[in-house]
Amino acid sequence: MGDVSIELWLNKYQYTALSDVLYEKGTDIKAIMQQKLVELYIQTVPEQERIEIENRINAERLAAEQRAQEMRRFSVYHVTENGDSHCFESDYCLELMQLALLVSRYQRGELKYQPESFTALFRNSVSINAVQFEENVKKRMDNTGRITGVFDIDFDRQMISGVNIMDGWKAYSMKDTGTAAYYAYRANYLPEDKRWPIFLERLEGRELTQPAPLITAGCRKLKGGDISFSDEIMETDGRLNFYINVPFNVDEIFGTHVETANNDDWINVYANYDIVHGQVCDTLDIVLNRGDGSCEELAYQLDDHEKELLLSKMQDYCMKQEGMTLEDYSLQLQEESEPLTGTSNQQM
Repeated sequence: MGDVSIELWLNKYQYTALSDVLYEKGTDIKAIMQQKLVELYIQTVPEQERIEIENRINAERLAAEQRAQEMRRFSVYHVTENGDSHCFESDYCLELMQLALLVSRYQRGELKYQPESFTALFRNSVSINAVQFEENVKKRMDNTGRITGVFDIDFDRQMISGVNIMDGWKAYSMKDTGTAAYYAYRANYLPEDKRWPIFLERLEGRELTQPAPLITAGCRKLKGGDISFSDEIMETDGRLNFYINVPFNVDEIFGTHVETANNDDWINVYANYDIVHGQVCDTLDIVLNRGDGSCEELAYQLDDHEKELLLSKMQDYCMKQEGMTLEDYSLQLQEESEPLTGTSNQQM
């Protein structure tokens, strides 16, 4: 920025001879001349003037960087695939229709460059944490124009969710978005603005209830010493719900930002046991309570070891609270919920 080129002349035979010698020394004419020019500048221009010039250069550079940042347009993505979760920003700006087409082609193996993961498609992306992701959600809702889209792409649940600036999160199955994108792009000659009505018509009435988004995990996993329960074991929708005490640093595990004096946020954490299938559910339910009175439901993906730890603790707590194993307690609840069958022959 602001650089001026200087043209010098040298006979081609002299140039070749000098280049050969400098090459053997591991350098070239351009590097040497650049160094000599800087030395001449330092020797000739007074120090105070050089300082003023350097300050001016830095100010112009920072102003240019600020303008570029203000003009930047980007999308924000949270991708879950094969149990791995990544949040990132990308200048590869997509809207829901284009994203649906890309996901469909990726799943079908129709891309010219087929990466090992969907995230790898977004080169030069910038990784962000869960807190930054949520901040971008709010900025998208404010419709500043800088963020062209915020998406949650969950291959494990086969769902695509996007933030609508008017209505918030909207979720669809990948099957439905893929079908809608197929019909929208079936005719090659249609411009983008003509494809949108087709895409939206195909998604009409297909919206799903948005599950709690998975949070980006922290720097460590749950340990046995972290897990303890309190309160009653609640049964809801075929699950046993356990309230987890949180005397440990929750930010280290859940990637949240509550162990700080910068806000008044706190979280409630719940583990669930599937009565029908007799196993710990795949995620922890997390309620992020913010200091302004609002709250947000999140989910934390458990690995197999964490589920084993939770199952052992659940067994012990169930014996303590109910006097029976999880299996027996689950069976008792199922029997109590079964409707009465048969008819009575007694006459009134």
